[in-house]
Amino acid sequence: MGLHLCDPVVHPSSAVSPTASLGKGALVGPCVAIGAFVSTGVQFLVNRSASLGHDCEISDYCTIGPNTALCGGCRLADGVYIGAGATLLPKVKVGRNAVIGAGAVVTKDVPPGAVVTGNPARIVQRATPGYRNIGV
Repeated sequence: MGLHLCDPVVHPSSAVSPTASLGKGALVGPCVAIGAFVSTGVQFLVNRSASLGHDCEISDYCTIGPNTALCGGCRLADGVYIGAGATLLPKVKVGRNAVIGAGAVVTKDVPPGAVVTGNPARIVQRATPGYRNIGV
């Protein structure tokens, strides 16, 4: 049996650009702003009051915490988790299964499996072999 995902679910108080593309199983919480030409993968979750700038590409199974800001052109690989209140500056790339800590300000690319925190964000831990963030 294959996995059957529902169409994206967007809270009525959220604003999604007509040029944005949300993947199957996407959940958009209240008061979220999704900019032009944003694309998301399957089972993507974005919590309340988050802002996704134009031209962001978000892969499968990513979770974005509340009050988070992704500036234009950010790229998130599969399984990325972003904690509450984090900010990603323009064109930052986040590798597969990376974790961005709450309140972090990410100014440069994050390698796969890394855990970053602080302002500016710095690597505090690397994933152990076999680690996989299952996302939503």
